[in-house]
Amino acid sequence: MFQISRLRVRSQGTRKDKMKIVKSIATLALATVAIAAIAQSDQQGIRVVIDGARVQFSGQQPNESGGRILVPLRGVFEKLGAKVDWDPASQTITAHKEGMRVKIAIGQLDAAVNGATAHMDVPATVVDGTTMVPLRFVSEALGAYVKWNQDDHEVDITSNTDYNLPKPVVPPPAPPVQPPPPPVVITPPPPPPVVIDRRPIRIVNNYREIPADTVLAFRLDNNLSSHDSKPGDPFSATIDSHEAGDMGLPPGTQLFGKVEYVKRQVHRDPGVIQVQFDHLMLPNGHRLPVNGKLIGLDEVNVMHSDNGRLVAKNSQRNATMVFVSDGEHTNLVVAFPTDRPLGDGMIHEMLHASLDASQRARLARNAEIHSGSRFGLRLYDRLIIPHDGE
Repeated sequence: MFQISRLRVRSQGTRKDKMKIVKSIATLALATVAIAAIAQSDQQGIRVVIDGARVQFSGQQPNESGGRILVPLRGVFEKLGAKVDWDPASQTITAHKEGMRVKIAIGQLDAAVNGATAHMDVPATVVDGTTMVPLRFVSEALGAYVKWNQDDHEVDITSNTDYNLPKPVVPPPAPPVQPPPPPVVITPPPPPPVVIDRRPIRIVNNYREIPADTVLAFRLDNNLSSHDSKPGDPFSATIDSHEAGDMGLPPGTQLFGKVEYVKRQVHRDPGVIQVQFDHLMLPNGHRLPVNGKLIGLDEVNVMHSDNGRLVAKNSQRNATMVFVSDGEHTNLVVAFPTDRPLGDGMIHEMLHASLDASQRARLARNAEIHSGSRFGLRLYDRLIIPHDGE
């Protein structure tokens, strides 16, 4: 503040002249005070202009903190068309505008914009009862464009949201959904008719021929058990003497093979033994390679041809035959509908596919095939027996 001191004017003029000089000095002093006050206001004050119109603040004025402009809460944001809520309990300010939501807590640098966390350089604060918020952060969060004019100490705000918000990305239209093609229904061909080879055993000059699908009956020479036997264990069987002549093999012919797969009985799943046949040995020691698989001798699997030979009823060969026990001191041969090598993980499914619940419950024990047990060998290829094989 300027202070006007008493002046003593020495002049040779009249009293009237002296009064004019005093009035001129007073007027000059008052003008100097006014100019200094205006200069100080322009130097220290911060002006806020929104869409070309200056905002007049009645109480607390904008100020600078940490390089950021703080303005009264409602003075600016209501001019931007935002609705402002103040929660005194949580000391939280919330501004809403056209789908935008900005939430600021007094004294906190982290804010929330539409639920996402955003960081401010300076926190909101309370000055003399007026809530002051960072101008640029909240204005831009509400979609306004903010520019600082250092020379004029002025903040220019444009409320057009096109300045600051990214253009929405319009995805290309989705291609029309094509209906799925109709399912292809493949009708399996009918099973081939069962053709039974009813030809008698052919006797040529120096050999005899037993046709494919002939079933040879044998009796086991040793015991097999799903509890004790192991894959690779050898075994032998002797041709059933009651049918040896009908099958074209001399009595005493032996069949040799080995255990291929064993699974012990577990809970309700029965024990299983799968065998593989290697060769026949005639009584004179002559070995005959054999290609065939295990088959049951029941009426489901075999029948007698016109010449008394046992033949397989079913011409289909892509099945695996295994020994199981029916719990009545007899053994059964069960067909699994697969020609793949068996594994423990397959047995459960195969049993469910081949047996009903009552059969599985009855067979739930280890397979015990005792010496003398009768089974069949189904020939997959013709068997050539030399004439001297008697």
